[in-house]
Amino acid sequence: MEDSTPPNDRRSQQWSPNTMQSLRRRLRRMQGQQTSRVDRAAVPPPPTSASALRQDIARLTNGETLKTVAGSVYVVMESLPGEHIQGHLALADWFAADPHWLAHLAENAAFADHPLENAIFLDTETTGLDGSSLAFMVGLGYFEGRDQFVVRQYFLRNPAEEDAMLLHLAETLTPDRTLVTFNGRGFDLRLLTHRFALAGIDYHLNRLPHLDLLPPARRLWRRRLPSCSLGSLEDHILGLARSHEDVPGWQIPQMYAEYVRSRDATDMLRVLYHNRQDILSMVTLGVQLSRTYAEPANPLLPVSDRLSLARWFTSRDMVPEALAAFASAAADAPTADLRYECLDQWADLLKRFDNRSEALPLWQDMADLKIDPKPFEEIAKYYEWHADDLSSARDWTAAGIAWVESWRQGFERVRALETLTHRLERLERKLRSGGEVNTPPLGGA
Repeated sequence: MEDSTPPNDRRSQQWSPNTMQSLRRRLRRMQGQQTSRVDRAAVPPPPTSASALRQDIARLTNGETLKTVAGSVYVVMESLPGEHIQGHLALADWFAADPHWLAHLAENAAFADHPLENAIFLDTETTGLDGSSLAFMVGLGYFEGRDQFVVRQYFLRNPAEEDAMLLHLAETLTPDRTLVTFNGRGFDLRLLTHRFALAGIDYHLNRLPHLDLLPPARRLWRRRLPSCSLGSLEDHILGLARSHEDVPGWQIPQMYAEYVRSRDATDMLRVLYHNRQDILSMVTLGVQLSRTYAEPANPLLPVSDRLSLARWFTSRDMVPEALAAFASAAADAPTADLRYECLDQWADLLKRFDNRSEALPLWQDMADLKIDPKPFEEIAKYYEWHADDLSSARDWTAAGIAWVESWRQGFERVRALETLTHRLERLERKLRSGGEVNTPPLGGA
């Protein structure tokens, strides 16, 4: 069959000479074994009955066999228009994503150095989840121009066809490409890297800039979704429902084992559909994530999402974005507890950068909510150590004590009263001594 490598990745950027030499050595070794290898990888003779013939993968799909010196592998190709809708977004919306935000999500600045059309969306279907598992199906999705999206699915009719598939993958995933996966860091890429090593192929997927969509999806949505599986995100975020053709992922290993035993490929159609939908959903999920992270203060976002974004921006020291998201979330928080959480983390960020005067009104709002003694202590610290106002520090401490005394008896009440009472006694001693200011304890102010 004619090589179906995407035109814009074919030799557009070569691997290093050492890598190519290794692949050529591998090919020469295989050429010496060509007869036996092809025989081993060959599919069993086709059945003779008409009903059995309909069960063969080649008769059930519009695919082709790629023949290589390592044997052969079956490939199913499909081209979809860029305006194909997956959920509430079109595939071509990928080109409206900001590469710099995608690089932030990937936590790899190199991702932004590659054109968006160079992305390859990768998903595997495997014989299991352990280290000895085989990827019997590898799906790749990529754009040809901006108006066509191609899904290429390698399928092992026999596990011995793996070498042919791996060699073709190594030639396709060239250094000018970027990878997009869903849990690829934890599973797909680790598995394929292991299989390349076992096959003796000197190829390293980790050389490609990689965006794994699962970590940023979890950071953003785990507060409000029961699960951040791809199926859950399709349902709750993309607004997508799969057809009856789909199959639960946990059933797929057993379905392939049954196919290898019986040669009946009927159920493999459902696996191909499952893999194809995973790839298409990764495209629009990537778009949705980049849009959401780029607008952390968007009032149309649920408050829990804005708070999750604010926390992530804080962890990345992206302070302006974090402050905007905290402010937006606090303003729209539907419950006192959620508003307190927003104000608390917002104030902590300001305090971390020594902007206590800006944090003061936030602590005062928190104190009004009467959820925790913390804001009373923070306000007292501010007035004592930064505003040189011992009277206000004493008054806020006393107000905290009065509120805590209304609590029911218990350990938390005793501990809070001990802390606040100790502070009040010290402040009163300082006031009686003329307000002599001591050095604040390390980390205590």
